[in-house]
Amino acid sequence: MRNKSFKSGRFDKKYNQRHPGHRSNFMDINDPSGFLLACYFILRGCPDNFFAMFAVMCSSFTKMNAGTSKRSKCSSMGFDAFPSVSYSNKLLERSVLLIYLVTALGGTWFLEQPSQSVLEYYPTFRKMLLDLFNVQGGDAVFDTRWWMCQYGAPTPKRHYAYSNSDKIYLLNQGKLYVKCGQRSQTVSRKRNAEGKQCYTGAKHLRPTECPGCCSCQVWNFGLGFSGHAGVMGFYIGPI
Repeated sequence: MRNKSFKSGRFDKKYNQRHPGHRSNFMDINDPSGFLLACYFILRGCPDNFFAMFAVMCSSFTKMNAGTSKRSKCSSMGFDAFPSVSYSNKLLERSVLLIYLVTALGGTWFLEQPSQSVLEYYPTFRKMLLDLFNVQGGDAVFDTRWWMCQYGAPTPKRHYAYSNSDKIYLLNQGKLYVKCGQRSQTVSRKRNAEGKQCYTGAKHLRPTECPGCCSCQVWNFGLGFSGHAGVMGFYIGPI
């Protein structure tokens, strides 16, 4: 982002690990200091002229984790007795609060997820969309879908995004055409003792999870801000 002359702030829990004896991680919005720092980042944005990108940790919301999280489109909150599920729920709910703040300040926000993520069905997220529609009308929020391999990813991998800028439609480059070549194997499938098909991630899965493949294109689109707007990346935790 800085290479494209944007004033930017990085916010990612991988930039700081909680040390023994420390009660809070200032790079994790689930911790008090982290959430306050995220609010500070947003409040530092130029009113009506800044952009915040949210890449919320998707591992708990995807279909691959459904056996643990118990999430589905009809039950997107999952089984929050599991620490990873309750952590991710809290993470999304605080991200929604930050999106409210970005919207109130006139900024542009962008949230992306893999296509099999049920995040978009989470009640708090749906409530936020409804609130924005009630206040700003049908042009309050836009969504789109695209193929990550059209931006250099090693696998096709479908993604979706929500934003309060209609320029996210530019991410969708249309149909995906199969090209000759060897495809990487991202999962291994087998049947368990009950005869149910199960699958686990293979070594080629991790490289497909990086949200940076299309991030430069997001900046190129501008998403409604001028060339010298403030930019904040909220990639919260490993996907």
